[in-house]
Amino acid sequence: MTREHPDMTANILLLEEKREEWLRLNPQRALFANPGPPWWENLQHALRQRGFSIHKYAKFDTIHDPNSTWLLVASSSASFPDFLLELPQRVVPASGLRSLVSSKRALCSTLSTGRGKVETLRESPIAPLCLGMPEDSQRLQHLLDVYSLQHRWIWLPSTVPGQRKQVFTTKDLYGIFQSNGGEWRAGGVLREMMEGGLRVRGSLASLHLLLLVTSFFPLRFFLAPRASLVYFRFDHRRSFNEIPEEEKWSLDDFLLWVRDQRGSKDADLAKQSIEICLVRFLLLLEHLIRTECPQSKRCTECEWDLLTVEMGFNSSLYPFIMDVNLRPSLLDLDDVTRKDLFSEMLDILIPESDSSVATEVDRALSSTSLDVGVMGEGNCGPGHDICLSHDELEILLQYRRESKQSLTSFRLVYPSVDESRHTDFIQELNGAFDHPRPERVLKLHDLYARVHRFFHGFRSRWEKKNEHQLEETTACSNDEGSLGTLRGIELVPGDYTLALQPEFHPLTRNYSAHVPYKHHVVGVKALEAHCNTEARVNHVVGPSGLVNVTVGIGETRVTIYVVDLSSRDSMKAVNKYEIWLKRQARSPAKNRPLPTPSSYEAFAIIQDCDMIFSGNDPCGLFPLGLPWDEFLNQSSQLPICPSAHVSGRWVVPCRCEIQDIPCETCRWDEAVWQPHNCRFKYFQPGDLQRCFAGRKLLFLGDSTTRGILYRLIERVNGSLGFGDKVHGMAVLPPWNGDGGTARAGFFYFPQFWLPSNRRPTFDESLFQLIIKLSPLRNDSSTVIVIGGYGFLASTHIHMISRVLRREGLEGSRVVIKTIGAGLRDSCNSLEEVCRLGVQNNALKALALAKGFRVLDTFNITMARFRDFYPGSCACHFHKTEASGGSGLGLFTVTGPVNAAYTDILLQDLCSAATIDAGRDRER
Repeated sequence: MTREHPDMTANILLLEEKREEWLRLNPQRALFANPGPPWWENLQHALRQRGFSIHKYAKFDTIHDPNSTWLLVASSSASFPDFLLELPQRVVPASGLRSLVSSKRALCSTLSTGRGKVETLRESPIAPLCLGMPEDSQRLQHLLDVYSLQHRWIWLPSTVPGQRKQVFTTKDLYGIFQSNGGEWRAGGVLREMMEGGLRVRGSLASLHLLLLVTSFFPLRFFLAPRASLVYFRFDHRRSFNEIPEEEKWSLDDFLLWVRDQRGSKDADLAKQSIEICLVRFLLLLEHLIRTECPQSKRCTECEWDLLTVEMGFNSSLYPFIMDVNLRPSLLDLDDVTRKDLFSEMLDILIPESDSSVATEVDRALSSTSLDVGVMGEGNCGPGHDICLSHDELEILLQYRRESKQSLTSFRLVYPSVDESRHTDFIQELNGAFDHPRPERVLKLHDLYARVHRFFHGFRSRWEKKNEHQLEETTACSNDEGSLGTLRGIELVPGDYTLALQPEFHPLTRNYSAHVPYKHHVVGVKALEAHCNTEARVNHVVGPSGLVNVTVGIGETRVTIYVVDLSSRDSMKAVNKYEIWLKRQARSPAKNRPLPTPSSYEAFAIIQDCDMIFSGNDPCGLFPLGLPWDEFLNQSSQLPICPSAHVSGRWVVPCRCEIQDIPCETCRWDEAVWQPHNCRFKYFQPGDLQRCFAGRKLLFLGDSTTRGILYRLIERVNGSLGFGDKVHGMAVLPPWNGDGGTARAGFFYFPQFWLPSNRRPTFDESLFQLIIKLSPLRNDSSTVIVIGGYGFLASTHIHMISRVLRREGLEGSRVVIKTIGAGLRDSCNSLEEVCRLGVQNNALKALALAKGFRVLDTFNITMARFRDFYPGSCACHFHKTEASGGSGLGLFTVTGPVNAAYTDILLQDLCSAATIDAGRDRER
């Protein structure tokens, strides 16, 4: 399913236009400051071939015009001024990298940090164990007791004249400690030697892999196979100096040798193992740069680096990193290879203009199953799975420019089509390091992987299944009698037990399970009985494997479709199973009056501790220091609130007999939404019917807005004669008591399930609603309510003004419903949830500046985000169901959260003061 992102499209086109304008206005100049590695000469030659002017400086202090615009900046020092950089400049080296790998001691420290914090790097190390000496002397003494006396270690001394590499056994190390009084005095790195190293033609072999890293966050790098050379060594006991053979081998030559000697399976395994090792190493560097190194002010997409990673192998072709060189000489490459290498490097770093890039990136984002927003100007809300900054959008554009190049010298390693193999490792890194926004790292990696797969194709289902071939072949069968059945259903709730009722049997199709209130996500995994079938959740083309299902208050149906993959029609299910997940309500004593109100205390909640959006307010329940009946009495004495957007909190009667423990005896069915310094007036049906006599209501929004409309009509009428889940446009029958003088219309927006060329735009939707309810008066008798779960952005508010001005309805009453809570928000980081509050305030301020009224649902819903009802978006705080017995055709809208903000809207529409304010609003 594709999704239309109009704000995203505009921002992408704007960024591409800005880049093109920058390139058009600025000459092609390259700055080289400080002495650099030998390959700089090759880069400068390639730049001249592209028409660049080259400017060399001994150091940055000698630059005559520091504000000049340079397209490429190179320095042997990473500490150069940030003011030199802006898009689309490219700069080498990348900030933070030098401190992590520039020396053997730094590299050892980096690898040791990774091994110490990340379990995968302990169980499947990417490098031999190493110790920085003498500071790790005590640790070494403990390790010596673990290793055999014959185990070998190699000593890599610091750069001190007269010192050389040496090989020691564990027995030798014991002797050194004894002779030095229990101390290791020399400075350097002691590294474990990997026994049984891979031998090629009788000699130990290592690879020097040349990498071009074009982004460190998120990671993006290329491997240069033809420039990655194999070096052969004499035995370590004779010499450890690298001796390249007269006939140089590239990485491709090495893999061909493995194929000839061991077969294609081992060659493919070696290639895959090399890439996994490199990706894990660079992902580790990415996380360390973000958490341990100072943040540069310059744009992250500007930075790049060229480095060599030395990699060895054991006899089973398991790779391990031995060294990193940030100043590769490349002198062992022939002239043709070097020339092609740097020519393609410039194609990647500074690609030629391509007018199709912006459109392609926009199409790739639209093809994902994610709702992607843009930060700033109200174009990002809780309905978005992720919101991108302009810098992050530019990274996507730059990635697309790079990936479009026709390359022979470089191969993109990360991101890859098979990026799913790295997901668990990235999650481990996020848990191991103190990131300011850990969830965002995962989301960005996932988004870039989806975009990469869009451009480079998806693996087939069979390829994915082959990754777990052993598990699958032992689990399923090819017995035709099992076709269409499951061999099991697993519910994965986390920290509690959830059992199917009745117990699973392949021939039983219907099940139920009871879910406690505090849990609102259940993982459902269906296990196929036949190897040619696939179990898909909630749709015949839905997801397979472990699928998370949101569970609202009441009953949520989960349907599992069993699809025959060998059939020509993979859209047709051969069988289906149903599970009813029953989640209990928050308050077990619903609809029973409090026995003795004075025995209950008033407790308040502003925000849930699992959904903190305000750092200045407490989370969870806290006492107000008043008995419940006294709280009600004091609240009734407060003045009437002047607007529908005043801040407040939920107040609930609780009976907590023991201090300092969670209060489980609260009566949430009695909870009220209470502003801090005023109260909302509750209107009786007779007052409401007089208020709405002759008025026309136009509601535009999603199902949350439809729930408000239905609850409003039920409050005015005393009953509801319709309960359809309208997903288009509907003009409701006349209502308002017996007189029937009020009319209402609803338009569902956005209709994201439609193809983009058939999807109504916002202004078209509003215009159609106006036409259907015409004629309309240009005063407060015309009420327009717009908003929803999270689609509303600043652009929509500006559109409302333009449409009303064009149609002569500037005097109508316009109410903007703000952002509502949804389950996806609870998975965000604190910073992202706080940003929702900032976003909500920005929308509210803009609406008020336009003269509109505001119904602020953000705080009301966020504080009780767990109280949603079943639905696809976990944002429904209402439920429409039949009432009054069968056959009467009456419905009722339930849900305390929806009822609270509907009553607030009723006051705002029916207060004489607000009606007068609406008539006097500036036109």
